[in-house]
Amino acid sequence: MAENRSKKSAKYPEPLIVLPIKEHKQSFIILHGRGSSAQKFSEPFLSHAITPLQSEGTTTSAAESPTFQSSFPHAKFVFPNAALRRAVIYHRSLTHQWFDNWSLDRPEYRQELQNEGLRESSKFVHSLLQKEIDIVGAPNVILIGLSQGCATSLISLLTWEGQPIAGMLGMCGWLPLREMMAQNISDPGEEDNPFGVEEDGMSENPKLAKLGETAVFLKQELELEEDDDHGSSPFSIPLQHIPVFLGHGDEDVKVPCELGRKASKFLQDLEIRVEWNEYKKLGHWYSADMLRDMVRFIHTIPGWEEDS
Repeated sequence: MAENRSKKSAKYPEPLIVLPIKEHKQSFIILHGRGSSAQKFSEPFLSHAITPLQSEGTTTSAAESPTFQSSFPHAKFVFPNAALRRAVIYHRSLTHQWFDNWSLDRPEYRQELQNEGLRESSKFVHSLLQKEIDIVGAPNVILIGLSQGCATSLISLLTWEGQPIAGMLGMCGWLPLREMMAQNISDPGEEDNPFGVEEDGMSENPKLAKLGETAVFLKQELELEEDDDHGSSPFSIPLQHIPVFLGHGDEDVKVPCELGRKASKFLQDLEIRVEWNEYKKLGHWYSADMLRDMVRFIHTIPGWEEDS
């Protein structure tokens, strides 16, 4: 845990807001990667052509290729900006990053660098989620992140105590503190495990027990205040009800694809619904095929309204 929290919290610039094409019914919160900004990231992401979804008897010309934005005409897009922080690996130069971290060649090394940023950024993301939930309702809110934005989104949802949102989608990301979380998960049958075996000898779902224990451990590690009305039971962890999409290029040299695979497996082992997709000959970015799969994934979320 962090030993000193007397420092001032980082300041987050105002998010960039892209208004919906039609009536506002849905909200997307989309986090950029390290060293980027909402201004740099938003327009290329929203306007990138996507591979058309396959429909019987329909064809789409290149000129009519859909974009991510046109696929959701009722959506407001919220692009937050990461705070300026000192990056230790870059000789403490200032850069926009959601949290500090060492080289991902050794993700377990100097993990303490991440805690302050993950704590503050998670709280910031939580406030954005709640704001949009209050406007359109939790079933109409989507969280998306690229690279470090994906990592931040995953931690934010593991520590989220509000209503389950519609879904989370991550591109070329990883799960910070994954090894530490794995090492601190107890056997569900241990006597001192509050999420394990009940008095009558009947065991709760051991994977859900692990999810509850993981969420509690993570909040303690990041020194996030726990809401007394939530978090006491694995059945109150919202992420168990939130479908997750993770996509990664197999030629990513910045965030190795293997880290994405490990994140996916770890979450699946906690009984979180994860769809994992790898893209051949793709580096550290998204592609028309990945965006197509993201659009398809969103439209298959139970309760999600089709756009018209």
